Amino acid sequence: MSDTNLHGVEVVLFAHGQGNFLGGSLASISRGVAYAQERGLDVALTAVLQAPTALTLRMAESSLDMRWRVLHLPDASPEQARNAARLALRRQSVAFIDGDDLWCETWLYEACLAAQARVAVWRPEVLLTFGNDFHRPEGYSAVFQPLHLSNPALLLINDALPSGFVTSREILETHPWPQSDPTRGWCAVDRWWSCNVAAAGCELRAVASTFHYRRRPNSLLLSASNLTTRDGRIGPTHLAVLQTSELAFVELSGFPGLP
Repeated sequence: MSDTNLHGVEVVLFAHGQGNFLGGSLASISRGVAYAQERGLDVALTAVLQAPTALTLRMAESSLDMRWRVLHLPDASPEQARNAARLALRRQSVAFIDGDDLWCETWLYEACLAAQARVAVWRPEVLLTFGNDFHRPEGYSAVFQPLHLSNPALLLINDALPSGFVTSREILETHPWPQSDPTRGWCAVDRWWSCNVAAAGCELRAVASTFHYRRRPNSLLLSASNLTTRDGRIGPTHLAVLQTSELAFVELSGFPGLP
């Protein structure tokens, strides 16, 4: 099979500071890939080691088999890792997953069907979070992601879509991740990228009845509004060119104010 087959999906895993917890993500990917392959989907696997900790690197080296292409980026920032991956894609559809996240078994296959039927950035309907110790209640939450983000202005106020996604290779090649600027607090590069994509007219959607799990540190107080607090804010985006009335509507809908 050609290594540039444009009729399948490429799974791109971003590993950085997960350590042994990376094993859970890899297990969920293996299960999702097996489910998709049984139904005829061609899958390529890429692991991006983005400034990995020593334990994460050891975990990756011991767990990634010959099916995986590995991109070593020892000094990369998150946006540099995303951009390196998007410029090295080999399939028509692409699934991005962070090493802290786990998939439900059907996610990859169902999201790829959705991406083939409609050009959009597809996410799961539900994001289930948990802490380091599943016996403790800290860290548990259920974040429902909109089936259709009809008002992209939500992204200017809060990260309404914090999970990984499946989308087309064309969208990723067209829209680079923006450069962070920690001195200005512009570090929420994934939400910033979503803003730029939405501003270009791309739909942001969720696949019904699918879900992801996300491990979060027990020390972090979790809610739908602070899943990405550690990532800071977004920078300039064309999505901000909205009528004041639209943002006022979002405020009156119960969402927190602009940062």
